[in-house]
Amino acid sequence: MGNNKEPNSHKGLEAVKRAIKMAKAEKQKFRRKRNIRFMRNSLVMLMCLVITLPNLSSSMGYAMGKLPILGGVFKVVTFREYHYMDDRFEADVDVPGITVIEKKNSSIDDLLDTAKSDKPDFGNNEIAVVNAEIKAITNQLIEEFKENKKKIKEGYSNLSIKYDIIESDDKYLTIRLMTYRGGASGFEEDHYYTIDLKTGKKLVLSDFFDNKEYIEVLTNEVKAQMKAEMAENADSVYFIKEGKNSKAEAGFFNKIKRNQQFYIDKEKCIHLIFNEGEVAPNCMGKLDFKIPTEVLKIQ
Repeated sequence: MGNNKEPNSHKGLEAVKRAIKMAKAEKQKFRRKRNIRFMRNSLVMLMCLVITLPNLSSSMGYAMGKLPILGGVFKVVTFREYHYMDDRFEADVDVPGITVIEKKNSSIDDLLDTAKSDKPDFGNNEIAVVNAEIKAITNQLIEEFKENKKKIKEGYSNLSIKYDIIESDDKYLTIRLMTYRGGASGFEEDHYYTIDLKTGKKLVLSDFFDNKEYIEVLTNEVKAQMKAEMAENADSVYFIKEGKNSKAEAGFFNKIKRNQQFYIDKEKCIHLIFNEGEVAPNCMGKLDFKIPTEVLKIQ
């Protein structure tokens, strides 16, 4: 009886193997179909992302985002470069500019082709104002560098102008223009331009608040952070001056400016920016004070 059962067991085992093999084949077939659908959908999503999200890579040289009211997209491009180097002088300059592509009902391919444009908008709108300000700042620094080449007989001088994109979310985007002038002593200074992605408007800090109380609230938070840092670190020094007569003493930080430089991060926190030497010794460099959402929220 044992000899009769062995063949049946063998046949049963072979049947199970065939069933497993067929199941694997069906599963692989399903996976292939699923992967094809996934790749197709991913490609469409990727193309949409290229159109709608800022590109953070400075090597790509541009960033794009939706501007629904303008009916198109905009991008940040390197529209001018200035490079110079000899034994004593060096300049490395990339100048950004924003260009708006107003093309309604365009295909993805059309928008991508148009996105290759590298001509910033210098028309009559708020984007043009940002471009004009960036152009004025960079032109002045380049001209100063050229004058230094003529005047400085000994020593050296260098100039660096770069930019990057600070993305918060689908509402705001900030262009940071970073400048450095070097020589006997170096000096860093950044300029921030926050854009409302729905309107194309350049925003200032007061645009987020209905009254002037935000100045006092934000000032108190900055001073609290300064005092806490000085208490923890003896090397940290801030020029804080409080009281009714504080305005009369130049060089001390009394309160933030109405047009204080800022940006908004992904957590909806405001970052207040002070350039080198504004509220502390130059050796402390540029300063970034993050205002927690508990203090004041940005919607």
